[in-house]
Amino acid sequence: GEWAVTPRAGKACEVNALWYSALKTASYLGTLLGEDISLYETLAAGVASNFENAFWNPEANCLFDLIFQDEAGNQIKDPAIRPNQIFAVSLPYTMLSPEKEKAIVDRVERDLLTPFGLRTLS
Repeated sequence: GEWAVTPRAGKACEVNALWYSALKTASYLGTLLGEDISLYETLAAGVASNFENAFWNPEANCLFDLIFQDEAGNQIKDPAIRPNQIFAVSLPYTMLSPEKEKAIVDRVERDLLTPFGLRTLS
């Protein structure tokens, strides 16, 4: 259907983090199998080189949740604080510095952690 619990159209930070980790995992497995991994490595390098510039929110010291285009074609970066950005620091392969990863964990803990778990939105 067309109904979504949390409608988010655009490029989500966690989807890009998952994509990068999947590419690096494919590269690792390809190496074990003696396969050509150049495509995986090239794609992963492209994702990594663009991720921080696209998603890092220096004002909030964490990731933008989503990047999308408005009706006029302008790029909009959604500053909503969601737990989805935890994927960018918890997957087997990550793209951010340890300092930025810690900043994300600190932000999510400060804004979203409750005694019952994480809220979905700050």
